[in-house]
Amino acid sequence: MLKGSNWFERPVDGVVDEGVWKADVRLLVETHARLRDASPSSLRRS
Repeated sequence: MLKGSNWFERPVDGVVDEGVWKADVRLLVETHARLRDASPSSLRRS
């Protein structure tokens, strides 16, 4: 983790790896979709 961050350092050990990059992008896309799906229900008025 980067100090003061909720993200992790890239590249790992200075190695740029396409598989790691694709996994990071997939994680970002999936997390964004979950956040987007959760937001409308948390914003509904009671």
